[in-house]
Amino acid sequence: MRQIFSATTALSLCLAALFAQPHSAFSAAKGPLSTLQQKKRLDSDFALTKDTRIVLKEANPDLAALLDAPRGWAQKLRYATGLPLEIIMDTNPTANDIVLTNIPDQSFLDAAKSAKVNTSPGKSGNYTKTIEQNVLAEGYQFNISRKGVVIGYKETIGALRGFQSLTLMAMSDSNPAGKHKRIAGAEGMDYPLFENRRIMLDVARYYMPVDQLIGYMDKMSLHKLNELHLHLNDSAMDGTILSAEGFLPKKGYFRLYNEDKPRFKLIPTDGDVYTRKDWERLEAAAYRYGIKLVPEFDTPGHALAFAKDNPKLTYASNGDTIITKDPDKAVTYFADLIGEFKPWFKSDTIHIGGDEAWGNSHEDTVKYINKLYDRLARSPGNPAGFKNVWIWYEAKRDLWGGKFAESVGDFNKDINIAYWLSTRGLPTASDLTELSSIKSKWIDGEGSKFYFVPKTPIGFSSRGIGPEQAYLAYEGQLQRYEAYKTIPSGLQLSQWNDVSKLLNIGVDYINAGLSESIAGMGFISWSGLVYDKDSKVKPYKDTGYDGLIGVSQEMSSYWVRDRFPYFDGEQALQLLMQFSRHRQITTAWALFIPLPAPFDYLKESDADKDWMAWDTQDLAATFNGPVFLHKGTFVADLPGEGKAMTDRPDWICRDIGFALKERQTSACDKDEWPNWLSGEELGDLEKSGAGTLKLSGNITLKGRVRLDEGTLIVPKNSDLAKKPYKVMRNGGLLVVE
Repeated sequence: MRQIFSATTALSLCLAALFAQPHSAFSAAKGPLSTLQQKKRLDSDFALTKDTRIVLKEANPDLAALLDAPRGWAQKLRYATGLPLEIIMDTNPTANDIVLTNIPDQSFLDAAKSAKVNTSPGKSGNYTKTIEQNVLAEGYQFNISRKGVVIGYKETIGALRGFQSLTLMAMSDSNPAGKHKRIAGAEGMDYPLFENRRIMLDVARYYMPVDQLIGYMDKMSLHKLNELHLHLNDSAMDGTILSAEGFLPKKGYFRLYNEDKPRFKLIPTDGDVYTRKDWERLEAAAYRYGIKLVPEFDTPGHALAFAKDNPKLTYASNGDTIITKDPDKAVTYFADLIGEFKPWFKSDTIHIGGDEAWGNSHEDTVKYINKLYDRLARSPGNPAGFKNVWIWYEAKRDLWGGKFAESVGDFNKDINIAYWLSTRGLPTASDLTELSSIKSKWIDGEGSKFYFVPKTPIGFSSRGIGPEQAYLAYEGQLQRYEAYKTIPSGLQLSQWNDVSKLLNIGVDYINAGLSESIAGMGFISWSGLVYDKDSKVKPYKDTGYDGLIGVSQEMSSYWVRDRFPYFDGEQALQLLMQFSRHRQITTAWALFIPLPAPFDYLKESDADKDWMAWDTQDLAATFNGPVFLHKGTFVADLPGEGKAMTDRPDWICRDIGFALKERQTSACDKDEWPNWLSGEELGDLEKSGAGTLKLSGNITLKGRVRLDEGTLIVPKNSDLAKKPYKVMRNGGLLVVE
C-alpha cells in the first residue's frame, strides 16, 4: 500500500510543471508516446509478471465488464504479454499490479480547467477553446515505474483510454509478438483535443459486412476514435442511359431490416441488410472499443429508397428528393420508421441528413428538419429521445460572396452541424462565418481535406488520407479556425461510395484507403499537432507516430489468435503476414503522365507501410490455417477448453468464438485447417520421442489436417495416411521441428 501511495504522490508533485505546457509539447518518441499530451520519462520501468493483476481500486463493475469484454482491451493486453492478468477489485494493490483509480489527483482536475485547443501556441494571434469536459470525460493521468502502474481517471471511459495507452506502450518494447512484458517508466496526463472523433462510412451505396465494420472499430479504438457514423440510406447510379428528364437513373438502398416489423419494400435489390442480430454485434463491438454508433437516416434528399414503402411521399423530378412543402406526411413517416429501430440503438445520437435536397426549397427543407427534430429530440415530453441530433451543412454563397443561400441559422439552434463544404459557385476554402456564431456543436468534415471517395476525380481524395496528409490538413484548418474565431467540437473523415457500386469496387479496395485514413484521423483528432520546445510544429516524420504500424499489425494478429487459440503470438503474426498483401491504392501512369482517379488501382506495397495488415480476402485465407510448414513454425497444442497450454503453463486455452457461441466446438478441443498443406522440403513424418512428431526425408504433405484429441489425422490422398500418429503429451502436441 505504501508503494502505491508513493507512486500517486510522486505523480501529484510532478504533474504541476507538466500541465503548464502547450498540448503535445514533448520530445517526440516512437509509437504511443507521440499521442500523449503531457509526459515525463522516469528512470525505472515496470515489469509484468505472472502475478500481475489489473486492480480496480474502487468498486466499478461497469469498468470491469468493459475491460473484460470478449475481444476487449484486457484480452489484447493478455495476448500482448502472454499473461493471465486477472481483473479484481482490491483496495490494497501491490507494486506488481496495474491499478486504476477513479479518484484522480487534484492536479488532474486543476489541469482540466485550464486545458485548451490552441490554433498557434505561443503566437499573438493564438485562438483557444477550453476543453475541460473532454479532459474529465476521457482523460487520465498515469504513473509507470518499477513500483507499479497507476492510472487515475474521472469517468469510466477515461480509464479505458488510459488502459489502451498502457497496452500500446507495452507492445512498443521491441520484443517478439506476444512476449511484451516491460513498459517504459513515465508519468503524465493525456486527453482528447476533440469530443467528436468520427469516421463516417457510406454503407448505403456499398454494403460492408458486419465483420469488416467490427474490424474498423477495432482499429478506430487503437487510435482512440470514438464515433462510427453509418450512412444507412442513399441512391446510387445504376449505369443505364439518362432518363427523359436528363437525370442518371438510380436505385435506392436502405440497409436496415426489422424482422419484428418487416417492411419488405425497403429491402434493397441486392438483398444486403443489417438485421437486429447484426446490429447487436455492432453494438457489442462498439461497447468494448469505447465507440458510439451514429445511425443516419438521410432525408429529405438522397431518399429514393423509401419511395416504394410509402407511395404517398411526393418526390422532385430528380426522383431522389422528397418535397416537403407540407412536411407533416414525411415527418410522420420518418419519425415512425426511426422509432421502429430506436430499440436497436444504444447511442443517444442520430444523424438526419438535410443536405442536397435538390428540387426542394431551402425553406421547405428547414421546416421538415425542424419538425423531425422536434419529434426525435430528447425533451420532458420525450425522455427517451435522442440527446444529439446532427445534420449536414454546406456553406453556400453566390459568386460575389453575398449572404448564405442556405443559412444554418434557419435551423433549430440545438441541432448539431456536420460541416462538409464551402461554395461560391465552385468549392472554395473553408468558409466558417456562420459556424462561428452557432451555439450548437459543429464537426469539421471539410470535403477537400477529410473526404475519401474512391475513383472520384473531383476535389476529394480518391486514395484515402494517410497520417501525414491528415496532419498537414489539420495544420491548415487551424489557420482557418483562427481566422474565423471558431474551433469545432470534432473532426470527421467521410468515406463515400458515389461510384463504388457502378464501377464494381470491392470492399478490399475501400479497405486499402481506410487503412491509413483511420490512423491519420485518430492522430489529429486526439493529439492534434506535435510541437517542439519553442512551440514550433514538428514535421509529421518527426512525430514518431509511424512507430505504431508494427503494433497495429500485431493487434490484427489477435483475430488470428481468436481463431487459433492454441497459437502463440509469433505464430499468429507469422500466419497473418503469410497472407497479407499490404495493398495500397495507387495512381496509374501512361507515358509518364499520371492518370485521373478513375484509373487508380490496388498495388501490393511494403509491409512496413501497412497499418491494417489485412483485408477481407486475406483474413478469410488466414482463418483456413497455414498453407505450408517450415521448421519450427507451428506448434499446435490442444490441451482442452479452459486448460493450461503444455508449452506455456501460464496461458489458459480459451476459445472466444466458442464462448460467444460463434462455434459449436472449442478449437482448444478439436480443430481443422481447411487449407492444403505443403511440406515438400520437410520430408517424411516419423514419431520421435514422447508425444513429439518431427519431419525428415522428402515427401509432400497434401490435403487437410485435423487435430483431434491428440491424434494427427490426415486425408486418404496424403503420403502420411498409411498409418495414424498418436500425439499423447498432455492432451496433444504437434511440433514441426
